[in-house]
Amino acid sequence: MKTLEKDQLMEYIRHAIELESSMIGEQTLIDEYTADMGKRKPVLSENTHAEEDVQKQVQLDELPSVDIAAYAVLAAAFLMLFIPLIAKLPFIPIFFMIPAIGMIIPVIYIVRVMRKRKAITEENEEKKKQCREECERIREERSRNREVHSKLLEEWQTSFDSNTSYMARRQAELSGVLTEYYAADVIFPKYRNLPALTSIYEYLMTGRCEELTGPNGAYNLYEMELRQNTVIAQLNAIITNLEQIRQNQFMLYQELTKLNETTSRISADISAIRGYTVALTELSSLNAYYSAVTAESTSALAFMHALG
Repeated sequence: MKTLEKDQLMEYIRHAIELESSMIGEQTLIDEYTADMGKRKPVLSENTHAEEDVQKQVQLDELPSVDIAAYAVLAAAFLMLFIPLIAKLPFIPIFFMIPAIGMIIPVIYIVRVMRKRKAITEENEEKKKQCREECERIREERSRNREVHSKLLEEWQTSFDSNTSYMARRQAELSGVLTEYYAADVIFPKYRNLPALTSIYEYLMTGRCEELTGPNGAYNLYEMELRQNTVIAQLNAIITNLEQIRQNQFMLYQELTKLNETTSRISADISAIRGYTVALTELSSLNAYYSAVTAESTSALAFMHALG
């Protein structure tokens, strides 16, 4: 392990804190961007039973039927009319003429019923035609909606993949900087995290410790406070209970509060963008954040290399 003077050690830890904080910030931005884009994802909303519903609404009129009695009367009248002919009578008696004349009534009735049946049949066919046309319109509209949805989904996916790739690349670059920075072997690996670094920095800054190692060193004090539950090491528990660490881990509280303000502002700017796609590279607040991270990375590595 490399040993540094107190001032150099504090500067080294300060840079490490900034880099670790940026790593958390970038992961937070990725998570919040992913959640935001999940809400933007185009959804295809369609009624798959629309055609069935239209068909159910078609009420076909029932065809009237001819009363069997009318056919019976008509048959009887014809029989009465043709009996004299069959019998080869020289004339049709009045007795047979009266029922024959009466056949006009059922004939008129049957004709009217048949005309009504024809009219209702034509109306039913028109309803069926309109139903088929409406179903065809629904199918065409569904097809158009699916084409539009497919195009929007493709645009959304392209935007999402491009932006997540960009953010992941920036995070990977920062991770590489951290790996190179810690390669100086100043901080023991166990304490290369934001809760430990901020506590150790506070010990050195307040004079509670003058070095990292030894019985009176920062590592030992940090371990003792962990055992006494004076400080919290689990970052997830800290983030969800931020106010609880304000007294005993004030610097960590400050770092996370500042980080929350920054990421919340950027997330709000992303959410304010309308539409299914987001051009992150054109977002000024995010570009400013990444520029600041790049500047800190450059400064940290320059300081590390200057240590020799």
